[in-house]
Amino acid sequence: MANFRKNIPVQKPNQPASERVKIQKISNQSLLKLDKTTLLWLGVLLLVTFLCFSNALNNNFLEWDDTSYIHENKAIQKLDYQHVKEIFTSFYMANYHPLTSLSYAVEYSIVGTKSTFLYHIDNVLLHLLNLLLVFFLFRLVTGKNWVGLIMAALFALHPTRVESVAWISERKDVLYTFFFLLSLLLYQKFSTSGKKLSDKNYLLAIVFFLLSLMSKSAAVTLPVVFLLFDYLNKRKFTTASILEKLPFFALSVVFGILALKSQTEAINDLPDYSILNRFLLLNFTVLKYIYLAFVPIGLSGLHPYPAIVNGSLPLEYNIAPIFLLAIISAVIYSFRKTRVVIFGVLFFMVTISLVLQVLPVGGAILSERYTYVPYLGLYFIMAWYAAMYIEEKGKSFSSVKPFVSAALGILLVIYGFTTYSRNRVWKEDLSLWDDVIATYPNTAYTAYLDRGKAKLDKKDIKGAYEDYSISLALKPDYFKALINRGLLKYDSGNIQGAMADYDKGIAAKPDYHVGYLNRAVAKMQLNDNDGAMIDLNKALASEPNLIEAIFNRGTVKFRKKDIQGALADYRKVLEINPGYTITYNKLGIVYFNQGDKETACREWKTGMDLGNETCKENWEQICK
Repeated sequence: MANFRKNIPVQKPNQPASERVKIQKISNQSLLKLDKTTLLWLGVLLLVTFLCFSNALNNNFLEWDDTSYIHENKAIQKLDYQHVKEIFTSFYMANYHPLTSLSYAVEYSIVGTKSTFLYHIDNVLLHLLNLLLVFFLFRLVTGKNWVGLIMAALFALHPTRVESVAWISERKDVLYTFFFLLSLLLYQKFSTSGKKLSDKNYLLAIVFFLLSLMSKSAAVTLPVVFLLFDYLNKRKFTTASILEKLPFFALSVVFGILALKSQTEAINDLPDYSILNRFLLLNFTVLKYIYLAFVPIGLSGLHPYPAIVNGSLPLEYNIAPIFLLAIISAVIYSFRKTRVVIFGVLFFMVTISLVLQVLPVGGAILSERYTYVPYLGLYFIMAWYAAMYIEEKGKSFSSVKPFVSAALGILLVIYGFTTYSRNRVWKEDLSLWDDVIATYPNTAYTAYLDRGKAKLDKKDIKGAYEDYSISLALKPDYFKALINRGLLKYDSGNIQGAMADYDKGIAAKPDYHVGYLNRAVAKMQLNDNDGAMIDLNKALASEPNLIEAIFNRGTVKFRKKDIQGALADYRKVLEINPGYTITYNKLGIVYFNQGDKETACREWKTGMDLGNETCKENWEQICK
């Protein structure tokens, strides 16, 4: 096959060492043929990678997205035509990734939510397959086994992989990458074969690209990556080479539009940051991603935005452009000497570009899961030069070969142990948020909220209250912490204290439906039915099918003698969720108070048959 080193002239003594690496061509037909040594190393890498992730196989479901993607996602809970249709025709959690949701549906049909093992083992197996694809792809591109092996090892064991592999909700990362790499591999075979567009490799590349897009929208960068591979292969840019990519660019545009449409509500506004500060944030984020690729220290499930003090960001943000400019200068300087660095850096930048928070989505300045594919570009640079010293013969190479091999081995051991250790961080919500807070104790105000919720799940009410209060000390107008702390006050009997927190929370976020719902319940406790009705209607203006609000509005209407209105609300609750069985008790009470004992008993009997204990008690006392 053709490769990016073909037609290289005879080397002169003063040419850089990076250009003296011998390229061994690998034909498409011999792609899977490996010598025993390479096969042994690949087998060892697969085993070591599995062992490094083995302690993640029994991690729990996390409240952070796992609950939404698995427990609360009605579309995945039946594997029939209607549910599959819903998966492919609707957005979920501000995303369009039907293939990922379908994979959950298959797992749910087998184990439901009784066990997490199947969900986790599938993530790990996909990661192992991706490891193999990385090896074969870059072995094909360079003709060098060691480049493929080193790249696969760095990709497989780097600690930033943990977030994508050990977190069930990040199935989309490992799944889209599987099809992304398959499409790349087939494109590489096609583009170096000289065959026409009817070639099966080309057609399959389109199919796998589509599957990648349906797994995660981040795959839209693949056509640009094709251009980078053409550059690496020293392939001429012709009309034909551009036309062959049109189907890929067309699919990217379609799924890019879908992604923008699905994430409209998830795009955040950052009013506290000026244009200059946003520029500094962008520079710092790129630099931080590069830093973590080589020195994975300070890892965290959440990297929050920094606090602004006196209108300025911390020092490291202000000096980030200087260091980034130095890196850019070094990359430009390498342009005339080698294509390796340019290719690796551009691969990284192209694939990371969509998540650099130019349009902020979520509450993090960067996320380790976003590096799953982009780091391949940086690994390529590392693997290329490491392989050069490991494989080449001659005095200049032999003298440093042991040091390069030892350094690489030590680095991979450190990566592997760190990965194994960080899997435990993702064991449960409490350990996850403990780790985030340990890394960012003064800025991760959302982590205190989430740790508070985790403590509340463990019945640690005092600990939850303290965490909500710390969150508010860091960000006094954080509406979610205000509403959650208000609920704890309400449950403890401090109704006025709860109302004060609810008022502040609603003032900070006037369209937050949970705030109106909780304040309405407090007003109902204070017999302020008119005020409760106003709040419930405001909650329903934001969330029309919020059954708790409809249910409570029915109760307020009953109190206000609006019998038909109460019955209509209770019936609507059951239309939305037939399993909300306490509604049958309310229906029975309404009818009984109207003197219709027969209908009341019928409602209580229905609720009793569905397992509602209150309905059973009323039926036995009044109707039996």
